[in-house]
Amino acid sequence: GIVWPVSLSWCVLQDHLDDLLRQLIVLLASNDVTTVTCTAGVLCNLTCNNAKNKTIVCQLHGVQALLQAVNNASGREDIIEPAVCALRHITSRHPSADMAQNTVRQVGGIPVISAFLHQQCRWPLLKGLVGLIRNLALCPENHFHLRQQAVIPKLWNILTRAYTNSSKRGVPGGPQGLIDGVYMDEVVEVSVGALHLLARSPENRHTMRKLNTVKLFVQKPITNWR
Repeated sequence: GIVWPVSLSWCVLQDHLDDLLRQLIVLLASNDVTTVTCTAGVLCNLTCNNAKNKTIVCQLHGVQALLQAVNNASGREDIIEPAVCALRHITSRHPSADMAQNTVRQVGGIPVISAFLHQQCRWPLLKGLVGLIRNLALCPENHFHLRQQAVIPKLWNILTRAYTNSSKRGVPGGPQGLIDGVYMDEVVEVSVGALHLLARSPENRHTMRKLNTVKLFVQKPITNWR
């Protein structure tokens, strides 16, 4: 019964959630789709802006459990999206973030993640994936493995699509650039941030030059992208 109050998990601000987090990580391996979906959602919420919970999840091998849930999801975005967002949370802004960034690589998670960077995925998942890639790019040891999975051209494709859609409306009369609940300018910003980090590698810069990335950056200067 602990996986149902997903919305209530936003309100849990107290520490000492070790036992709850441990149970949630175990439940990620459940054969019940609904259980896994709700569990991933709760973990996503509990790791949002909570450094203590992020650290605990890392220590309890939550990175491995979340990646396994993504791998077992058979393309179900209702599982993959919250699991990816939880991974994005725990690979950034807490004392064990670098450990989480390395763990994703060490357990073979980069191919699993990069496989979803395609046009069939909806924008909420793509935004979460790009944010996770950006965090992984903070670790220089991940650059080679990200390049091996053709992440740079995939990111460039997402960036150009988001830029093209930034002037469109998801629904008639709706806000400009808002598609599937995601503002395209935010996707552009996080994509540029990921490419900026990856550009620290000479090999990655060579790949970017071949994609003619400079043309778009000159065409549309982007602020607050670091």
